[in-house]
Amino acid sequence: MSSNATPSVLVTTEPKSGDEASARRLCEALCGHGVRATFAPRRSGDSIAKMLAAADAADAVVVGARGAVLRRADGTECRLHGGMGVLRVRTLQRGERDPLVDVCGLREGDTFVDATAGQLSDALVAAHAVGATGRVLAMESSPLLWAVTSLRPARTGQPMVDSLLTDRVAVALGDHTALLAAMPADSADVVYFDPMYQAPAHAKHAPGFEVVRAVACAAPLSAAALAEARRVARRRVVVKDQRGGAELERLGLRVEHEGPRQRFGVLDCAAGGAAAEPARKRARDEG
Repeated sequence: MSSNATPSVLVTTEPKSGDEASARRLCEALCGHGVRATFAPRRSGDSIAKMLAAADAADAVVVGARGAVLRRADGTECRLHGGMGVLRVRTLQRGERDPLVDVCGLREGDTFVDATAGQLSDALVAAHAVGATGRVLAMESSPLLWAVTSLRPARTGQPMVDSLLTDRVAVALGDHTALLAAMPADSADVVYFDPMYQAPAHAKHAPGFEVVRAVACAAPLSAAALAEARRVARRRVVVKDQRGGAELERLGLRVEHEGPRQRFGVLDCAAGGAAAEPARKRARDEG
């Protein structure tokens, strides 16, 4: 790889099962968001390593029969699979409780904004909770993660997961502060943030988690983002933090739930977007 060139993203296909039209559209969408993406179809016998070198690319997004897979030059990869969200949905189906659903107060017909989408585990749980009449908007600032999660229909190999993600979850690419700013006041019931922890909460993670850590936005949640979320949310803004963390205190949130590995802070928004406008102005002025 050239030492002077800016690394690009290679968008390609599986040799036999790839959807070239979807891959081309994905490449165009990435370019439209400022990513230096190039498309090259993958033929039988082509290795990803050789294709990355030829494209002067650091990462490859490979589109196949089961959606898109992010493959890095070091051989690690990340794909959409639902993760712990699948087990959590099954827990809810048994009539048991989920901390996120409880803290957010999610119910049938709600509009839920997941402003830190990641691999859509929380969005999947929310999609089940809000039901067929509800809606989930997931926001992702990392173009590489968005490329993995945005293809529709969703294809994880699990019909229940694919149905929830395809029918009830939309995935938007962009900085969550800007995306929230573009939404009307009081247009969602709950806005949720799960910022990347400074250190992994535990040693075992879902497949591809280290790739997610490597390419996701690691910046702490800003006052501007919180102010926009409060303007958009009709009921509450919820922020997740790891046990022992200090983010909820830094943001001035009320701690509503403390679990073995995670805790949640809440900002109630019963008065809606109008009440949030002074905080929004302060956040703009500060930064």
